[in-house]
Amino acid sequence: MSMDELTVLLDKQAIKEVTDLFSTLDDEKAVAEQMKLLTDDAEITAYMGDSLYSSMRGKADIESTFTRLLGDFDGVYHLNGQLTLNRLTRDEAEGMLYCHVVLVEKQNDKTIIHNNYGRYEDSYVKRDGRWLLRKRTARFTVTDSREQEGAASERGWA
Repeated sequence: MSMDELTVLLDKQAIKEVTDLFSTLDDEKAVAEQMKLLTDDAEITAYMGDSLYSSMRGKADIESTFTRLLGDFDGVYHLNGQLTLNRLTRDEAEGMLYCHVVLVEKQNDKTIIHNNYGRYEDSYVKRDGRWLLRKRTARFTVTDSREQEGAASERGWA
C-alpha cells in the first residue's frame, strides 16, 4: 500500500468519525461540543419530504437552533448507515450518509416516537489536520410518528 492509498483510507476514516461523533453528540444534546466539528461558516439545511424544515448559517445560528430543537425532545437517537464519498482531495470532500433518526417526545401525557429516514449530503474541509463539516443538507424522505405502547419508563424512554 502506497502512502497516498494509506492517506486516503485515513482521511475516509476520519470523515466517518466526524459524522458519527456529530450524531452521537446530537443524541447527548451536547450542542456546544458539536460546534467544534463545524467550520465557522458552516451551513445546515433540513428538508422533510420536499418541504424546507430549517436552514441555518454559521455556528451561532446552528447552535441556537439545535439547542431549541433538541430541547423539545426527551430522546434523540441516530443510527448512521453507509457513507460514500464522491469527491476527496487533500483538504476537501463531499459525500452522502444514510441515517435513521428517532425523536421521542411527550404530547398530552403520551409518548410519541418519530422515525425519520433519510440521508445527509455533506461537504467537509480539512483544517489544521482535522476534518470538519462545512455544509450539510439533510433530506428526510420517510417519516413515521406513532404513540408508544405501554408506560414510557417500561421502555427505557425518559
